[in-house]
Amino acid sequence: MLNRTIAPPITLANKPVLLQPQLIVLHNDIPLYVINAGSQPLTRIEIVYNAGSICQNKKTLASTVASMLREGTSKRSAQDIANTLDFYGAFLETECNRDNATIALFCLNKHLANVLPIINEIINEAAFPQKELTIYQTTQQQRLAVNATKTDAVCRNLFSANLFGDTHQYGMYVNGASDYSNVTQHDVKEFYTTYYKNAKPIRLMIAGDVSDVEIKLVQTQLQFGTTVTALPQLTFTHTPQNTIRHHMPNAIQSAVRVGKLMFNKTHNDYLPLSVATMILGGYFGSRLMKNIREEKGYTYGIGASLASLQQSGFMVIGTEVGTDVTQNTLHEIDVEITRMQNELVTESELASVRNYMLGTFLRSADGAFAQADKFNSLVDWNLDYSFYDNYFDTLHNITSQQIQTLSQQYFNNMTTVVCGNVE
Repeated sequence: MLNRTIAPPITLANKPVLLQPQLIVLHNDIPLYVINAGSQPLTRIEIVYNAGSICQNKKTLASTVASMLREGTSKRSAQDIANTLDFYGAFLETECNRDNATIALFCLNKHLANVLPIINEIINEAAFPQKELTIYQTTQQQRLAVNATKTDAVCRNLFSANLFGDTHQYGMYVNGASDYSNVTQHDVKEFYTTYYKNAKPIRLMIAGDVSDVEIKLVQTQLQFGTTVTALPQLTFTHTPQNTIRHHMPNAIQSAVRVGKLMFNKTHNDYLPLSVATMILGGYFGSRLMKNIREEKGYTYGIGASLASLQQSGFMVIGTEVGTDVTQNTLHEIDVEITRMQNELVTESELASVRNYMLGTFLRSADGAFAQADKFNSLVDWNLDYSFYDNYFDTLHNITSQQIQTLSQQYFNNMTTVVCGNVE
């Protein structure tokens, strides 16, 4: 008979089954990746272009184009597009990051034939009406004015600028209304023509309940350009300042960023360093959370993470705290980093982090769209599924001594940015 007074043994999670996508090469050599794992008649189609902010010659240009793709074509107004998508229960989103831009469509399979022509128009016939452009720029300028009063938003921008340089493609940020108004309709159309209309997307991904019918619709109803666009190769010569204190006299909280340039997930130390970073500040039970939130009560939350860009990467510790405890917070961050360097992580703490990271991975791979995201997290860095084999091997085998060595090697020479009512 089961004795419920005895807790079951804790066992490490096994690696889940990761579905490697089927690759179909379209007629113009565009890769179409297919993950058929949906339980509902729903499909997500992603079209990825080399059209991130790294490609722009004016601030906000790439994000403006991506945001305005749905604001009208040569045949439909923005309202027509919105009404049609709404009628068919479809959802369209566009995203632009530093490296890439993505058009993503969520649609019931039975309506895909009615919705894909709209996507094709957006890809090939987007109009960017001046009225819509003006509205977008005015809205963004108002949002910028609000964000300029938020310590967290200002600190995030200054931290990136300090790491890479404020004129570097990875470090530049929007710091004035003119960064929006300087972008003209001609600029937008030219960027769109070069990086969308005439360009080959770097990949397509279709995930969900996918059959030959949906694949055929994508193959026949979407037309793409033939020009190959490559990301510019960046150089990294900027030397960050050790400390930046940005005074915002009306702020009642300080935003803090502590970190440094690192590397992306192609580096051999990325996976073990991600474990060390998790222990330091990557989850609710991390050392920084226990110290600065639970024991000191300085903040509602503090976190540490590794960010992976296609040509670089960085580590960042971020939080918001009361102005009166800003310096104390910086001291405690230094205390926890020093502990990581000088003391071995206990086996019980390492076991907790190991179980947390394994469980989080299992949850992040649940469903067709999540499986597609796992693939997307590899392809931009030319990695294969052995990366996830290495991830599980690292979690199972990493030792406290390795974590200490990594902390000594990488958790040093940090740059600090503080924004708030500080001098």
